[in-house]
Amino acid sequence: MIHSPPLPRAANTPQLHACALCQYVFRIVYSLGFGIVSFISSFSTPLQAQSTTGQFADPGLIEIPRGKSLRAPDLSWQAHNAVVAELPAPTSSNSRSLGPASVLPEARTHDAASSSLPEEPFARTALGVRVMAPQPSSPIVIRSGDAVWEVNARSLPARTILNPLPKILFRRANGQRWQETDAETFVSDCESSISQPNRRTVVYIHGNWTSAEKARQRGLLIYRRLSAMTEDPIQFLIYSWNSDRDSGLAKDVKKKRSRLNSESYYLTQVLRYVPEGNPMGVIGYSFGTGVACGALHLEAGGELSGVQLESRLKRPELNVVFLAAAIDRADLAANRQYSHALDQVDNLDNLYNTSDVALKRFRFLDREHAPIAAGFAGLLRYRQANPNIQLRQFDCTKWVGRSHAELAYLIACQPFQRCLSRLLGQLVPGER
Repeated sequence: MIHSPPLPRAANTPQLHACALCQYVFRIVYSLGFGIVSFISSFSTPLQAQSTTGQFADPGLIEIPRGKSLRAPDLSWQAHNAVVAELPAPTSSNSRSLGPASVLPEARTHDAASSSLPEEPFARTALGVRVMAPQPSSPIVIRSGDAVWEVNARSLPARTILNPLPKILFRRANGQRWQETDAETFVSDCESSISQPNRRTVVYIHGNWTSAEKARQRGLLIYRRLSAMTEDPIQFLIYSWNSDRDSGLAKDVKKKRSRLNSESYYLTQVLRYVPEGNPMGVIGYSFGTGVACGALHLEAGGELSGVQLESRLKRPELNVVFLAAAIDRADLAANRQYSHALDQVDNLDNLYNTSDVALKRFRFLDREHAPIAAGFAGLLRYRQANPNIQLRQFDCTKWVGRSHAELAYLIACQPFQRCLSRLLGQLVPGER
């Protein structure tokens, strides 16, 4: 007799359903638990402010060979001198305080004037990350005695040309309009500053994928914050460079990065008309920090792409603010690209974000050296030729999150208020 093998036992359908249900519930609970832990940790991140004078690093890091990149994947060095800083609203005898409560409502302000320059609720950053962007602020009124200029160099080529001033488009804010003028009018306004020694010039340089309209809008937002903090006259310059999106993502970013040196030269030619006796402040965001560093480097007599200008006399005061800086964190060191950028700087505030999903990819722009963005990991410590410079670095992850959006820094980032105070030369409470 031939015995057939026993047939497999039929599966119990209710048991299979129960097992699948348990797996589904387990996945949901695990996801919720991970999300809750991430949410709590984002609010428990302390404000880290590193403040140093003169010596930024160990003497062993003074010289960095050209073509080499200092890779520091960990941030353990920041913990050595980390300071938990309180952030009271800046006060001075001649300023009106703007605390956090008066800053945040700007993101919720909407009116007829702001609707004429719509701001998308979602904005793709220069490195292709989709982030939530706060809404723009209400319209601005230019104070009597102030001058707000748009210096539009978008028509200039990527290669450096001599005497670029006649090809730059100058516009001056007049009420609710931008009035087109010429270079002679701008130079005349700069020359009038000689009789105003307390007039301060502030330069704002935007980042990549920023239209001319948006650059004016962001610049006006910063100007309003500054004008509310001081009674001294302000000459505010919005340097608008050709950062409109072009071609594919990777090709576009590399193309914009390659033209930063030329933009630095063009900006330097404009700043040469600002009287040396006037204090100056510079704000750079993302790729705009590269333009700012290059201009400061040329102003101090450094060489950039084979171009070297005569060093100008030191200004009475020069303060700089970096927001999400898209430069290598070692680019300001000796023998590096912008080695003379800080030679004449009195204060430098670097606002970075260790969770910035865009700058996290910065190393892919140069796979050979794998640069680390200063807006992602902070500036590298090193000894600076200027012994009196004050360097302060703030990790803004607590306020900005994973975003690279500029408005997140301008509106939501609390340390930015202190940076504006130092930009105006005001003494921040608790600092010398």
